[in-house]
Amino acid sequence: MTNQQIIRAGILAVAGLLTSATAVATPQTMAFSGRILDVSGSALNAQQAVRISLHTDAVTGSEVWFETHTVTAIDGYFSVTLGGSTALMPALRDNGAL
Repeated sequence: MTNQQIIRAGILAVAGLLTSATAVATPQTMAFSGRILDVSGSALNAQQAVRISLHTDAVTGSEVWFETHTVTAIDGYFSVTLGGSTALMPALRDNGAL
C-alpha cells in the first residue's frame, strides 16, 4: 500500500466516524422561551401551567405534538426545554414544515 492509499483510507475512516458521531449527537430536546400576559396585557409574575404544541398548519392544522410544563414567569418571561417528557424529534421529522 502506498502512502497516498494509506492517507485516502485514513480520510475515509475519519469521515465515517464523523458521520456516525453526527447522527448520534442529534439533539433530542429544544430550548423554548415565551412570555405570559394576563387578559389586560400585564406580564405575570407567578407559577403557571403552559401547554406548548406543534400543528401541521397555523390556522386549521392538526396537532402533532404537545407538552405541558409548570413554569415560573418573571415579568412574564419563562424558559423550558421541549422534548423532555414527550419525544419531539419524531414529530419534527415525520411532519416536514410545521
